[in-house]
Amino acid sequence: MQRRRFLTLTACALASPGLASPVTWSGFALGADVSLTFHTHPKRADAIIQAVILKLREIEAAFSLYDPSSEISRLNRSKHIVPSIMFYDVMKQASKVNTLTQGKFDPTVQTLWTALSQDHSTLPQCQWSDVSMASDRIDLPDTVNLTLNGIAQGYATDVIKDLVYSHGFDQVLINMGEFYGLGGPWSMGVSDPEHGLVHRLTLKDRAIATTSPKAMMITPTQGHVINPNGPSPAPWSTVSVTTSSATLADGLSTGFSLLPMSKIKTALANCPDQTMVTCVSEAGQVFIVGA
Repeated sequence: MQRRRFLTLTACALASPGLASPVTWSGFALGADVSLTFHTHPKRADAIIQAVILKLREIEAAFSLYDPSSEISRLNRSKHIVPSIMFYDVMKQASKVNTLTQGKFDPTVQTLWTALSQDHSTLPQCQWSDVSMASDRIDLPDTVNLTLNGIAQGYATDVIKDLVYSHGFDQVLINMGEFYGLGGPWSMGVSDPEHGLVHRLTLKDRAIATTSPKAMMITPTQGHVINPNGPSPAPWSTVSVTTSSATLADGLSTGFSLLPMSKIKTALANCPDQTMVTCVSEAGQVFIVGA
């Protein structure tokens, strides 16, 4: 699996005139294509790009399911770890999003994902409350595995945003699997795997994350975003969330892709101001709520 989700956003242009020509760096991290687009002199960008690469290695060492020595791989294997500050921070954010999405965002779905991909006839039971979590130790039941893919790319986006901003860059489009438009406004297009480009918006010091449940199929009928209550059709073809934090946007887009509109509206009452949700139905209709 090269990507957890279908890449549904494309950067079109920086709308602000009079800036330097863009400098773009691209790479690969956390199972996704990543990139930075700067409006600065190439030599000035070189140093921060090297710092970004080092930081991404640190992030992958915590969250990559592809790396057997990563924190999450070791946790899934041994069922307990002493977490790094970064890992514990994401686990706390995951708990917050689990509550906001009424349990639909649940990292223990890795247990179901593994069972479905191996064609098990009996699916295991698991839920986020099964996880024991403290700053000095995290424990899993013997039958439970975690994935933080539904939030770690957003977290990486926020970390890299803070890094480049601390080095004096304030006009950067950050794509670490999810997007943050630092400065701007950046013109973006939201696409659906079946219906193509469905909406345009601008980002200015905002994050956007998108989930398309059927972008990758585990079975002929089950997409890669799994309902923690058991496999079932997702109510949306694509869900995109724009808010102040890429970490939050990432987790919300995953959880909201499994919720009906009425429950998304309820959840928005507890989300940060100016959170906007774009939902695309199976028929290609676009519904926008919030902000």
